[in-house]
Amino acid sequence: GWTGSGSGVIISKAGHVLTNNHVIEGASAMEVTLMSGQTYDGIAVGTDIDQDLAVVKIFSARTDFPEAALGSSADIIIGEDVVAMGFPYSSQLVGPASFTKGIISAFRTLFSYEWIQTDAAINPGNSGGPLVNLKGEVIGINTWGIPETLNFAVPIDNAKIFIQSAIG
Repeated sequence: GWTGSGSGVIISKAGHVLTNNHVIEGASAMEVTLMSGQTYDGIAVGTDIDQDLAVVKIFSARTDFPEAALGSSADIIIGEDVVAMGFPYSSQLVGPASFTKGIISAFRTLFSYEWIQTDAAINPGNSGGPLVNLKGEVIGINTWGIPETLNFAVPIDNAKIFIQSAIG
């Protein structure tokens, strides 16, 4: 069968992972691999096709997953430094996460939704990973890009509304 991969960010100690819908769309099974290398099965508990967001719940009784700090996209300043994290080309580049640094280039409204535009590289496989400010707060979810030109992330404040509807 076909296998796909992408990135995500843990948003609850119970093991909810925020990612892109296109990362998990059509998946009959999901495996979540943590930075530690531990693997778990997962199941989608919420999706938003229009904003390309999804929440995957890790199958585990653990309540001590390392959750990310969510910032506010309302506080973003154009030109501020950001870091995009993820696992680009994960079938070829096995191993640790990749980090790319850039700035907030603009806010754009495309397809009736707001996006954060950044020049931090977002490559295939980075989808669903966090866009983080230099305080270590997640301010966006890396979603799509045109290689070497434009990269876009969902603002975290929009994602928070989706998270609330997906997991309460």
